[in-house]
Formats: sequence, C-alpha cells, structure tokens
Amino acid sequence: MTAYSHLVTPSLLLAVLQWEQSLGIYFSATWKFLSFVLVRLRLSLPF
Repeated sequence: MTAYSHLVTPSLLLAVLQWEQSLGIYFSATWKFLSFVLVRLRLSLPF
C-alpha cells in the first residue's frame, strides 16, 4: 500500500500541475482577447 501511494502521489501532483498550467494559459489568452476587444471598442466609440 505504501509503495502504491508513493507511486500514485507524484503522478497525481504532476497531473494537477499540468491541469493548472493549461487552465492558466487558457485564462490568460481569454483575458488578452477580452482586453483587446475592449480597447478596440473604446477606440471606436466617439466619446
């Protein structure tokens, strides 16, 4: 059981880290796209 937990814990941590990294990339890309759209809207408004 201990050997199994020693095997399972690092891979689980790695999976969580990879998931958080991909989520962060997705969120930063979405934020960049939204800020770009907002800047374009702000520039196209007359006031």
